[in-house]
Amino acid sequence: MKLFSSIILTIIIFAVSKNYAFNDSLLVKIGNSGITKDEFQQRFELIPQVSGGVKKDIDQKKHDLLYSLIAEKLWAKEAEQLKLDTSDIMTLTFKTIEKMYVRDALYKIEITDKIKITDQERLEGLQRIYNNLVLDVLKFKDSASANEIYSRLKNEITFDSAKSILNSQIPSVQIKFGEMTENVEDMLYSLNEGEHTKPVKSSSGWLIFKLVKKEPAAFSKRDQAVMNVEEIIKQRKTDYFYNEFYGKFFGGRKVETDAVLFRSIAEKISSILTEKKNQNSISDSENVYLDASDLLKMESEFGEASLAMPFIKLDKGPISLKQFLREFIFEGFYSPNVKLNVISAKLNSRVKTFIEHELLAREGYYRGLQNLPEVKNSIAMWKDNYLAKILKNILIDSVKVSDEEVYAYYKNRNQLFIQAVPEVNIIEILTDSLDVIDHVFRELEEGKDFRKLASLYTKRIWTKTSGGEFGFFPVTMYGEIGKAAANMNVGEIYGPVKLPEGYSIFKLIDKREKEIDTTLSFEETKEEIKKNLSYKKLGDFFIDYTVKLANKFGVTINEQLLKSIELLDMNLFVYRYMGFGGRINAVPMVLPFNEWFLPWKESKKLTP
Repeated sequence: MKLFSSIILTIIIFAVSKNYAFNDSLLVKIGNSGITKDEFQQRFELIPQVSGGVKKDIDQKKHDLLYSLIAEKLWAKEAEQLKLDTSDIMTLTFKTIEKMYVRDALYKIEITDKIKITDQERLEGLQRIYNNLVLDVLKFKDSASANEIYSRLKNEITFDSAKSILNSQIPSVQIKFGEMTENVEDMLYSLNEGEHTKPVKSSSGWLIFKLVKKEPAAFSKRDQAVMNVEEIIKQRKTDYFYNEFYGKFFGGRKVETDAVLFRSIAEKISSILTEKKNQNSISDSENVYLDASDLLKMESEFGEASLAMPFIKLDKGPISLKQFLREFIFEGFYSPNVKLNVISAKLNSRVKTFIEHELLAREGYYRGLQNLPEVKNSIAMWKDNYLAKILKNILIDSVKVSDEEVYAYYKNRNQLFIQAVPEVNIIEILTDSLDVIDHVFRELEEGKDFRKLASLYTKRIWTKTSGGEFGFFPVTMYGEIGKAAANMNVGEIYGPVKLPEGYSIFKLIDKREKEIDTTLSFEETKEEIKKNLSYKKLGDFFIDYTVKLANKFGVTINEQLLKSIELLDMNLFVYRYMGFGGRINAVPMVLPFNEWFLPWKESKKLTP
């Protein structure tokens, strides 16, 4: 069995620029744009590579991914020419990703770039990290009680006597550098053995600490101690600059929302989730998810007039109800409790976060951060990926199989061969927790059984009793899951795939091609024939369409550069956590589509 191991990382990725001359870093030239060495390397190393049903060496994997990326870029260029970059779905949905990168650039300027660690701070941190503090603690409900005992500790009583007076049973605690707030830590590390602090306010009351002793902390290497110190100082400075900026930026701002529309959104969400909960017999402890189809239902119920109404009333350009709903669903929404008051509270929190993110993005746009090279490059990669998907989805709907074609095949079924739609069977673990994903992969690496793990961790109700097993289904079902499974070997594991209801990891346990029974009547086989004809027609259409685009725009591959690129073949899946909140894949996912390349090469030979 080949395991697609997945490691969740926090990483900063810069994507590819949009226009190039053909130079040493340009791997593929496509019209006036292309694919750089950097983008190719990132998209190979930071997302899992599906094998396509056969064992492949690194060179084969390189070419398969490259041909799939070229197809994506070709479709994106055609989509731009068709003005799909100005379509409703791009302006509302893709804009969410663009805003994330603009906010991230603002975060870098206002927080990250301000963090500097001095030699003195590093030295002081090292002195502290090598000493753990053993402390006795007195705890009080209010400041008056704490101050009374503190006053008596000065002249009348010992710390042990104070513990007796308070009947304190709190055992001694050990504190390490970085575990307390900085001001409390300064107080504690300034103590000599036997000395105590003044009363210190905590989340649960008031405390007085006494230093019992200092215990040495061991590190195998000094470099590890230095690294820990720097990480602690960096986090403290991050918190300081974040709070400082947040207070100045949002202080005194007031933003209003339309109360009637808010109530209506909450009611519709509560109604939809309640219906889902009842239909699927979901327990009170399990989350119920809002997905894209639910959004479309809500939009339909609101109607165009309501969708155009201002929902969030900002000074410069209000946010319409439609814009809010589209960006709202991008982050997903779920709740185990579907009662209106609970949904309203969750929605209120999301609206608050949305307003903060919108104001931060607008500040970034005002400063022109969308024009920074690293922001433009990252956005360009995602834009191409979105445009390609939009065009592909539009053209999928344009490929039809008529009843006449179905009947013609039936009449000649013994002379014709149409490849059946492959059917697959998988075991899936569906979760909304990245911690669970990380734990599952660790368990798999230790040899644990995937089915047993699915029984423990999957939250998909209808598969839980079968150990996460779906049963056979055509690869045209379940979106990204079906598409990926079509190109996998039995025994392989793939994921996580981001779905509206969470993250999916699945193992392919079987694959088959179900042939059409030629002894059945036309009416009995009509739908099966139509499904198979559609699958073949769609596949042929995508190949022909991509070949035409490659000839239209022109494709030149730097094979020498491709051969020289050294890659880590580890099947990582990496997330990027954005400044001021938000999380996306480090790079866009691309599903294998290399079938167009050989027909294109043949068409080049036939071209006079």
